Amino acid sequence: MKKALTLMASVIMTILIFGMSGQSGETSASLSQQVANIAAGILDFIAPGNTIAFADLHAFVRKGAHVLEYALLGMAYASAFRAWRLPFWPVFILGIGVALLDEGSQAFALDRGPSFVDALLFDAPGYLAGATLIGLIRVKTPQKNNVS
Repeated sequence: MKKALTLMASVIMTILIFGMSGQSGETSASLSQQVANIAAGILDFIAPGNTIAFADLHAFVRKGAHVLEYALLGMAYASAFRAWRLPFWPVFILGIGVALLDEGSQAFALDRGPSFVDALLFDAPGYLAGATLIGLIRVKTPQKNNVS
C-alpha cells in the first residue's frame, strides 16, 4: 500500500506542477498576487511600517512557489524510489529533467515563456533539497527478537 501511495503522490505532484505551468500568464500572476496580498497583510501585522515594496514581495512569492512545489516533488519522488527500493541516484536526474520540461512547456501557455533561469535557480535546487531531505532520513524498521 505504501508503494502505491508514494507513486500516486509523485504523479499528482507532477500533474499539479505541469497544470500550474499551463495556466496563462494572467491567471498565474493573479494567483500569486492573491498570495502576495495575504503575505503583505501578515507582514504588516507583524512588522507595521515595514518598507518592503509589494512588487518585491510578489516576486518573492512567485520564486518561493517554485522552490516549495519542487521541494514537495523531490520529497514525493524520493519517497517513491525508497518505497520501491530503486537506486536513489536517478531521482536527481529525474528532477532536473522534470524542471527543464516544465519550464519548456510554458512556451505553449498563453502570455508565458520558458525560463531556464527558473528551472536551474529555483526548481532544481528546491527539488534537490526535498529529495536530499528524504534521502537523509533513516527509516527504522522494527527488529525481530530471535530468542531461543
